Parts: sequence; structure tokens; C-alpha cells
Amino acid sequence: MDFGIAHGIYISDTNGTINGINNGLVLGTENGLYCETGLIDPDAQSFIVAAGITNLTQREAIYTLVKFLKNAGLWLKMYAIYPVIGANARSHSYNLINPAQYQITFFGTVGHSTNGMVSNGTTGYGLTGFVPSLVYNSTDLMSLSYYSRTNVNNPIGGSQTMIGSIGNNVNPGGNALAIRATNGTSFYTADIAGVTNRAAFPATITNSSGFFMGSQNGSNIKLYRNGSDITSTQNAYTSLNVSNLQLGIMTQNNTTLGGPTAFISPHQCAFAHIGQKLTDAENTTLYNIVQRYQTILGRQVS
Repeated sequence: MDFGIAHGIYISDTNGTINGINNGLVLGTENGLYCETGLIDPDAQSFIVAAGITNLTQREAIYTLVKFLKNAGLWLKMYAIYPVIGANARSHSYNLINPAQYQITFFGTVGHSTNGMVSNGTTGYGLTGFVPSLVYNSTDLMSLSYYSRTNVNNPIGGSQTMIGSIGNNVNPGGNALAIRATNGTSFYTADIAGVTNRAAFPATITNSSGFFMGSQNGSNIKLYRNGSDITSTQNAYTSLNVSNLQLGIMTQNNTTLGGPTAFISPHQCAFAHIGQKLTDAENTTLYNIVQRYQTILGRQVS
């Protein structure tokens, strides 16, 4: 990466944006970013317009994120990506893959800033509108991720969950990613056949900041942090989740589980995704791409 006049950013012909006068980026049609062919990426552009992103550094970050995801073959494996960019509830609500689909609806009090979004710890969370049973089948299973900028243990008990929802004996199946929940344990739940019978695995983690991902390939369930496999387990995936996935909370059959304070996450979110199962190598690649994105925005954690 070369730095041009007045700190405008110049990136080589193969990577896209070229700096203009007064720190600007050369803009294409309808505020699009200039790329090596003089065209704009329509997916990046669609998100930028929908989310109202006007800051040039933020536009550069989105263009870079989309480009690297596509180059790595990960774009088509994603159903929803929440870049959490723009510093307000409206811009934070949009899905990068398709801004017209799976837009977050916020409830309670959620704080929004350039660093991300975070619940007040008692009432705030987001509803994604994504119901796994309507998307997945028995051979096309899920991955979930959450980029946490907060290192905090659960102070009050309960499985404070970054992203997920669960069913019960009537509607079994669930998916949830919880880090440093009760007693400091962490888990990715890929199937629940009743409230007390989770196909999950605990892992003691002392730092809840970083990029966490849970993924299942067949019966192999894995939990990752910053691109590395923390732990894994073998469990049969028997049911698909019929509940709406939530950000910052775990619900049961679309109803707040155990009282909101027991399950609302205190972790500031700077990125999240819902997608197809990913391999170890793909998880590492995704982490590197997301970390590059966060670094452009100056909000990366290790």
C-alpha cells in the first residue's frame, strides 16, 4: 500500500481504490468506488448506498472486505454479513450480502458508535429475521461468527449469547455462540433436542475479545477464536432451528429465555455473519479478511 498526496490512499491496480485530491477516493457512478477496470463492485455499492456510508475510509473498508471475500471464494457461502459500520442503528442494521434481506430490527437500548454496537446489558438486542430451517438442509449446515471488542466475563449467571436462538422439545434445534458465559465457559451450540440436552461443548476462555466462530460439518462441531480451533466435539445434527436468530441475546422459540439480563451479551459487536459450514482453512482466511477490515477502520483487537 502506498500513501499519496495529503495521506490519500493509493492501492495498486489489482486492488482498487485510487486517492484523489484532499484525501479523497476517486468516485464512480452514484458514489461508487473506482476499481482497476474503472467499474464499481455492485454488491459493495448497493450496501454503501443502502447504509448511507459517506465516510471515505469506511467506503474503502467495505470495498476491501467485499473484494477479499469474493477472491477467497467465501462470498457465496454467506447468507448475511453485518459489517457494523456507519455509527448509527440504521447503518448497523444492514446485511452486506443483500441489504434488502435479513435487516436487523433493534429492541431495547443498543449503543451505536464507530467502534460497533453493544447492548445496555438489560434490554438491548437485535432480531435478524434469519430462520435456519428455511435456509439449510441436512447437508448444508451453519457457521456463525461475532467480532467482540469486549473482554468481559458474565457477571450475573446465564448463557449470555453473542448470536443465536434455540428450540425446545416441541420445536427442537438450535444454534448459539456464547463466549465467557456462566463460570467463564464458552460454547457453540449446533443442535438442541430439548433445553437440558444441548449438543454443545464448553471451553474455558480467559479473553472474550476477538473474532469467534462456530461451525459444523456433518457431526463435527468446532469453536474458533482468531482463526484457531479452540475445541471440537462430535454430535449428530438431528434438527433444524425454527427460531429467528438474534444478535446479542439467546431466545427460545422466539421468546426471551430466562429473563433478558441472563442472556443479553455485554460484548461490543464489530462484525457478525451467518453462513454455510466452513473448513479450518476457510475459517483462518475469514479471520484474516475480517481483521484487515477492522484494521482499516482502526478498531481491531487481538
